[in-house]
Amino acid sequence: MNYARGYHAPMRILVIGGTQFMGREIVRRLVRRGHGVSVLHRRDGHDLGPAVVNLQADRADLAAVGRILREHAFDAVFDIAYDWQKGTTSEQVEATARACGGGLQRYVFMSSVAAYGAGSGRRESDPLAPAEVPVAYVRHKAMAERALFRLHAESGLPV
Repeated sequence: MNYARGYHAPMRILVIGGTQFMGREIVRRLVRRGHGVSVLHRRDGHDLGPAVVNLQADRADLAAVGRILREHAFDAVFDIAYDWQKGTTSEQVEATARACGGGLQRYVFMSSVAAYGAGSGRRESDPLAPAEVPVAYVRHKAMAERALFRLHAESGLPV
């Protein structure tokens, strides 16, 4: 790869939820660009090829996720997983971000327009949905965004 022509040096990248849908495409593109890619998901294997490291943990198991993040140093994290059966809470997202360590250059959280509540035509400058909104997905996404913005303000988390 010719880094003198505008390419960046390879990074160590974790994709949380990288085995399905958008995650697969993110992983594919990162590998093609020469990055060292790992995926964190619940299964004991994946079909993304031998270049992609498999890291197994349930997102709700904060101790296991924290251990994995302490054992592996990542330059960037793409957090795109949402557990539709149990939900992915802001506490889980925040604990993951905190466990990434000081060498992290970027934490990319995949949110949703749902974080703003009902309706269309939303802008990022609109207020997030209230914490007491009854729809779990909306509540989780809005609260996770709040937690990450707070971490950025408090510690400089590169989110």
